[in-house]
Amino acid sequence: MSAQAFAGQSGKTILYREWSDILTQMTRQANSSTSGDAELYALVSVLSVLSVLGVAGNLVVLYVFSRPPRRDGKATGSTAVRPSASATVYIMALAVADLVTCLLDIPSTVYMEWVDFRMGCDVFCKLYQVRQTCIRLQSDNPR
Repeated sequence: MSAQAFAGQSGKTILYREWSDILTQMTRQANSSTSGDAELYALVSVLSVLSVLGVAGNLVVLYVFSRPPRRDGKATGSTAVRPSASATVYIMALAVADLVTCLLDIPSTVYMEWVDFRMGCDVFCKLYQVRQTCIRLQSDNPR
């Protein structure tokens, strides 16, 4: 490669031609790779399955823990011992947070991966980033 030096305003020498050639070669390799499509399909498939299973599982948890206890004292199946009220509220809050993640965040992540994070609308892109930040804050475990 022939290196053509370009002097910038800061006086530093940048080997512009070499960097340009390297980036062009990397772009060609990335575009010619067909494994990217297979990885995308695998990612979309796994995230879709997790989203569907997460919605179904969290709806079951909300249904089971929102039912009032039986008044006759008879246990039905494995519900012989009911958790305390604070544990029930905690479990239901976790189920709601996970349900929101499975309904909103996983599908939006699938969409963003599908379009390769190229959005025609800035509003959706910004909302996606805000929601991802909220997920990180929601899932942090302060010690």
